[in-house]
Amino acid sequence: PMQHLASRLLLIPLGALLVSCGGLSPAKPSDVITPVWKLQSFQRSFSPQVDIPNPDRFTLRFGDDGRAAFRADCNTCIGSYELTDQSLRVGALACTRAFCGRESLDTEFLSILETATTYSLSNGVLTLRGATSALTFRR
Repeated sequence: PMQHLASRLLLIPLGALLVSCGGLSPAKPSDVITPVWKLQSFQRSFSPQVDIPNPDRFTLRFGDDGRAAFRADCNTCIGSYELTDQSLRVGALACTRAFCGRESLDTEFLSILETATTYSLSNGVLTLRGATSALTFRR
């Protein structure tokens, strides 16, 4: 009986450890590659969050070849990127330069995107962060 009790006591903490680790695994680069991500909002520090009325006009897709494609309203861009652990680096972007209108958020979107240095993925929401800004995407 004493040995049986000891084996049960060892199993409880191990089981609790396995359960507690389940939802805490960090995003891997492979988790964000391939889907088309649609911009939901962005925010610069000390400014209110800006919600995107038409997320289909602001998208990103990380290819599995180290190249990324972006849509910034009426413009499209391509460039290189690196994802490692939780860090992100977007290379120089080659973009079309159409005028999308005075109200367009295309320039703001690309400016924030180019300064992003980290990413996180939680409940289907991809967040790219820079020192003073954040972009929030959904598939």
